[in-house]
Amino acid sequence: MGAALNASLGTTELIEFRDEAGSIDSGDSIDDTLTIAEAVRRTLKTNPRVQAALYRVRVAEAEAQQASLLPNPVLSLVVRLPEGAGKPIVDVGLGADLVRALQQPGRVSAADKRLRAAAAQAMTDVLNVVAEVEETYAAVQSLQATVPLVRARQKLIQRLHELTGERLKFGESSRLELVTLDAELTEIDAEID
Repeated sequence: MGAALNASLGTTELIEFRDEAGSIDSGDSIDDTLTIAEAVRRTLKTNPRVQAALYRVRVAEAEAQQASLLPNPVLSLVVRLPEGAGKPIVDVGLGADLVRALQQPGRVSAADKRLRAAAAQAMTDVLNVVAEVEETYAAVQSLQATVPLVRARQKLIQRLHELTGERLKFGESSRLELVTLDAELTEIDAEID
Protein backbone atom coordinates (compact mmCIF):
# COMPACT_ATOMS: atom_id res chain seq x y z
CA MET A 1 0.00 0.00 0.00
CA GLY A 2 2.86 2.36 0.80
CA ALA A 3 4.27 1.81 -2.69
CA ALA A 4 0.93 2.71 -4.28
CA LEU A 5 0.72 5.89 -2.20
CA ASN A 6 4.31 6.76 -3.09
CA ALA A 7 3.58 6.24 -6.78
CA SER A 8 0.42 8.35 -6.65
CA LEU A 9 2.36 11.20 -5.03
CA GLY A 10 5.12 10.89 -7.66
CA THR A 11 7.99 9.96 -5.39
CA THR A 12 9.75 6.97 -3.92
CA GLU A 13 10.12 5.96 -0.30
CA LEU A 14 7.92 8.80 0.90
CA ILE A 15 5.71 6.61 3.02
CA GLU A 16 6.71 3.45 4.78
CA PHE A 17 4.65 1.36 7.14
CA ARG A 18 6.22 0.91 10.58
CA ASP A 19 4.94 -1.75 12.90
CA GLU A 20 7.18 -0.64 15.76
CA ALA A 21 7.10 2.66 17.61
CA GLY A 22 9.44 5.39 16.44
CA SER A 23 11.06 8.19 18.36
CA ILE A 24 9.29 11.50 18.72
CA ASP A 25 12.26 13.46 17.43
CA SER A 26 13.30 12.65 13.90
CA GLY A 27 16.94 11.66 13.52
CA ASP A 28 17.23 13.43 10.17
CA SER A 29 19.38 16.53 10.13
CA ILE A 30 17.60 19.77 9.36
CA ASP A 31 19.10 22.24 6.91
CA ASP A 32 18.70 25.99 7.22
CA THR A 33 15.83 25.96 4.74
CA LEU A 34 13.12 23.35 4.76
CA THR A 35 11.53 22.83 1.34
CA ILE A 36 7.88 21.91 0.94
CA ALA A 37 8.83 18.53 -0.51
CA GLU A 38 11.06 17.77 2.47
CA ALA A 39 8.38 18.94 4.92
CA VAL A 40 5.81 16.64 3.27
CA ARG A 41 8.25 13.72 3.18
CA ARG A 42 9.16 14.05 6.86
CA THR A 43 5.55 14.45 7.94
CA LEU A 44 4.27 11.47 5.97
CA LYS A 45 7.02 9.22 7.32
CA THR A 46 6.23 10.03 10.94
CA ASN A 47 2.56 11.05 11.04
CA PRO A 48 0.56 8.74 13.34
CA ARG A 49 -2.62 9.17 11.28
CA VAL A 50 -0.85 7.92 8.15
CA GLN A 51 0.74 5.02 10.05
CA ALA A 52 -2.64 4.03 11.51
CA ALA A 53 -4.25 4.17 8.06
CA LEU A 54 -1.50 1.96 6.62
CA TYR A 55 -1.99 -0.46 9.51
CA ARG A 56 -5.71 -0.69 8.71
CA VAL A 57 -4.85 -1.42 5.08
CA ARG A 58 -2.45 -4.19 6.14
CA VAL A 59 -5.15 -5.72 8.35
CA ALA A 60 -7.66 -5.57 5.48
CA GLU A 61 -5.09 -7.17 3.15
CA ALA A 62 -4.58 -10.04 5.59
CA GLU A 63 -8.33 -10.50 6.00
CA ALA A 64 -8.82 -10.53 2.21
CA GLN A 65 -6.11 -13.13 1.82
CA GLN A 66 -7.59 -15.25 4.62
CA ALA A 67 -11.08 -15.03 3.09
CA SER A 68 -9.80 -16.34 -0.24
CA LEU A 69 -8.42 -19.53 1.31
CA LEU A 70 -10.47 -22.70 0.96
CA PRO A 71 -11.84 -24.20 4.15
CA ASN A 72 -9.73 -26.92 5.71
CA PRO A 73 -10.80 -30.42 4.74
CA VAL A 74 -12.24 -32.64 7.44
CA LEU A 75 -10.98 -36.19 7.78
CA SER A 76 -13.53 -38.51 9.30
CA LEU A 77 -12.72 -41.96 10.56
CA VAL A 78 -15.48 -44.30 11.63
CA VAL A 79 -14.71 -47.71 13.10
CA ARG A 80 -17.67 -50.08 13.45
CA LEU A 81 -17.30 -53.24 15.41
CA PRO A 82 -19.66 -56.02 14.32
CA GLU A 83 -21.62 -57.97 16.90
CA GLY A 84 -19.82 -61.06 17.85
CA ALA A 85 -16.58 -61.90 16.16
CA GLY A 86 -15.59 -60.40 12.90
CA LYS A 87 -13.48 -57.83 11.26
CA PRO A 88 -14.10 -54.24 12.22
CA ILE A 89 -15.46 -52.05 9.45
CA VAL A 90 -13.49 -48.86 8.92
CA ASP A 91 -14.98 -45.97 6.96
CA VAL A 92 -12.63 -43.15 6.08
CA GLY A 93 -13.98 -39.97 4.55
CA LEU A 94 -12.53 -36.69 3.44
CA GLY A 95 -14.92 -33.80 3.28
CA ALA A 96 -15.09 -30.08 3.50
CA ASP A 97 -17.42 -27.77 5.30
CA LEU A 98 -20.00 -27.36 2.53
CA VAL A 99 -21.75 -24.35 4.06
CA ARG A 100 -18.50 -22.48 4.46
CA ALA A 101 -17.43 -23.35 0.92
CA LEU A 102 -20.72 -21.99 -0.39
CA GLN A 103 -20.28 -18.76 1.60
CA GLN A 104 -16.71 -18.21 0.41
CA PRO A 105 -17.50 -16.00 -2.64
CA GLY A 106 -19.51 -13.64 -0.43
CA ARG A 107 -16.73 -13.53 2.16
CA VAL A 108 -14.11 -12.82 -0.49
CA SER A 109 -16.25 -10.05 -1.97
CA ALA A 110 -16.85 -8.47 1.45
CA ALA A 111 -13.15 -8.66 2.35
CA ASP A 112 -12.20 -7.07 -0.99
CA LYS A 113 -14.67 -4.24 -0.37
CA ARG A 114 -13.21 -3.68 3.10
CA LEU A 115 -9.72 -3.62 1.58
CA ARG A 116 -10.77 -1.06 -1.04
CA ALA A 117 -12.44 1.06 1.65
CA ALA A 118 -9.34 0.92 3.87
CA ALA A 119 -7.11 1.85 0.93
CA ALA A 120 -9.39 4.74 -0.02
CA GLN A 121 -9.45 5.97 3.58
CA ALA A 122 -5.65 5.71 3.76
CA MET A 123 -5.36 7.77 0.59
CA THR A 124 -7.78 10.33 2.02
CA ASP A 125 -5.77 10.52 5.24
CA VAL A 126 -2.52 10.97 3.31
CA LEU A 127 -3.98 13.72 1.14
CA ASN A 128 -5.42 15.48 4.21
CA VAL A 129 -2.04 15.35 5.94
CA VAL A 130 -0.33 16.69 2.81
CA ALA A 131 -2.87 19.53 2.62
CA GLU A 132 -2.29 20.37 6.30
CA VAL A 133 1.48 20.42 5.78
CA GLU A 134 1.18 22.64 2.71
CA GLU A 135 -1.15 25.02 4.58
CA THR A 136 1.17 25.21 7.57
CA TYR A 137 4.20 25.65 5.31
CA ALA A 138 2.52 28.52 3.46
CA ALA A 139 1.54 30.17 6.76
CA VAL A 140 5.11 29.94 8.05
CA GLN A 141 6.49 31.29 4.78
CA SER A 142 4.14 34.26 4.87
CA LEU A 143 5.02 34.97 8.50
CA GLN A 144 8.72 34.82 7.69
CA ALA A 145 8.18 37.25 4.82
CA THR A 146 6.48 39.77 7.12
CA VAL A 147 9.23 39.76 9.78
CA PRO A 148 11.48 42.27 7.92
CA LEU A 149 8.50 44.58 7.39
CA VAL A 150 7.55 44.42 11.06
CA ARG A 151 11.15 45.12 12.09
CA ALA A 152 11.25 48.14 9.76
CA ARG A 153 7.98 49.37 11.27
CA GLN A 154 9.47 48.84 14.74
CA LYS A 155 12.47 51.02 13.87
CA LEU A 156 10.22 53.76 12.51
CA ILE A 157 8.05 53.76 15.62
CA GLN A 158 11.16 53.78 17.85
CA ARG A 159 12.43 56.82 15.96
CA LEU A 160 9.00 58.44 16.22
CA HIS A 161 9.02 57.65 19.96
CA GLU A 162 12.38 59.41 20.33
CA LEU A 163 11.15 62.44 18.40
CA THR A 164 7.92 62.58 20.41
CA GLY A 165 9.98 62.43 23.62
CA GLU A 166 12.06 65.38 22.41
CA ARG A 167 8.91 67.28 21.38
CA LEU A 168 7.42 66.58 24.83
CA LYS A 169 10.44 68.25 26.45
CA PHE A 170 9.69 71.42 24.49
CA GLY A 171 5.94 71.26 25.14
CA GLU A 172 5.03 70.50 21.51
CA SER A 173 3.62 67.02 22.22
CA SER A 174 1.44 65.34 24.80
CA ARG A 175 2.17 62.49 27.17
CA LEU A 176 -0.70 60.55 25.52
CA GLU A 177 1.19 60.40 22.20
CA LEU A 178 4.22 58.95 23.96
CA VAL A 179 2.13 56.34 25.80
CA THR A 180 0.40 55.39 22.52
CA LEU A 181 3.78 54.84 20.85
CA ASP A 182 4.92 52.76 23.85
CA ALA A 183 1.85 50.56 23.43
CA GLU A 184 2.56 50.14 19.71
CA LEU A 185 6.17 49.15 20.43
CA THR A 186 5.01 46.58 22.98
CA GLU A 187 2.52 45.19 20.45
CA ILE A 188 5.23 44.91 17.78
CA ASP A 189 7.61 43.19 20.20
CA ALA A 190 4.90 40.63 20.99
CA GLU A 191 4.20 40.16 17.27
CA ILE A 192 7.86 39.47 16.50
CA ASP A 193 8.23 37.00 19.35
